[in-house]
Amino acid sequence: MYALQRRLFASSFALTLVCLFTACAAPKVALDGQVVPLQAANVMPDSKTLRLNHTPRITVFTLEDAHAAVAQEAALGTTMQQELIAYLQETGARIVDSGLLQDLAEQLRANPALQPETSALSPSSTQALADYAISGTIRTARIHSSLQELYVWRDKQGKIHRNPARCRFEARVAGTLNIYSLQPTLQLVDSLNIDEPYTRSEETRAGFCHLTNFEKRTLLNRAASAAIQDVHSQIQNRFAPKAYVLEARQHNGDLIFKLSHGAASGFKPGDVLAIYSIELITDDAGGKVRRKEVEIVRGEISSNIGPDFAWIVVNDQAAAQQVRQGDFVKVRYGSGFFERLIDRF
Repeated sequence: MYALQRRLFASSFALTLVCLFTACAAPKVALDGQVVPLQAANVMPDSKTLRLNHTPRITVFTLEDAHAAVAQEAALGTTMQQELIAYLQETGARIVDSGLLQDLAEQLRANPALQPETSALSPSSTQALADYAISGTIRTARIHSSLQELYVWRDKQGKIHRNPARCRFEARVAGTLNIYSLQPTLQLVDSLNIDEPYTRSEETRAGFCHLTNFEKRTLLNRAASAAIQDVHSQIQNRFAPKAYVLEARQHNGDLIFKLSHGAASGFKPGDVLAIYSIELITDDAGGKVRRKEVEIVRGEISSNIGPDFAWIVVNDQAAAQQVRQGDFVKVRYGSGFFERLIDRF
């Protein structure tokens, strides 16, 4: 519950800052400009791909925690699960109740790395309910305290100063997050190490440092939230909303682009995004052809958005001339609010 309250407060604070810097408005565009013909992309998506809703279905399991009693009482695994779900919901992903995939959870608990010699590779009876699953393990959950004793000193004018004794507490939660693709078969696609401390400092008159169990649980939960926050952009970018460029028009002398998907796929007015082309690269050695994603330009979702379309503006009109019909677009999530804010200008 603490994690969700923290996310709601953070979202409210970020919205306030957005209002200060951007007047709380996504760019407005009019569609009365001339249609600009676009060349076809090097790798054109077929009509089925263009219509396909790319919103992933994701289930997030409670992280496993087998540490000290106070860490288990703090329900760190649940805190981290809630943090992950909150970040994924920002991408528009559909969250599947993990309770519906408990047979899969048991498989992953027994064999998180999916070693082929075990039975964990056998299909789960509920695997078709989701496209991806996230599970994890908490390796470390601890609190370290240190005491800075009272310090009395005299300045050049002879005045005596007292620096009171202070306690510094550092909570650390570390572990591993595993991301699995469930379709068409179960595969481990990424593994992330999570490890981020949370510190607190306070004055003390007792001459020693002490925390109640409630305070320990609070510190550990904040460290657990910080550990997920540290990797949230990596997770969000993996599941970022995706669409394709369909059309271009003139708007006040600038190019604007129409996307194949909109709000129903997770796009929101003001989202920062990047447009990519796909280049086909042939390896010199084996002659194998591979695809390479090349960023063309960055932009932003305008206020002109519907369930199945969105119009975007871009920040570099010279680069915009290189955009082709069929190039793909993904929302770009940064490590923090201010990084995303800077990307808009």
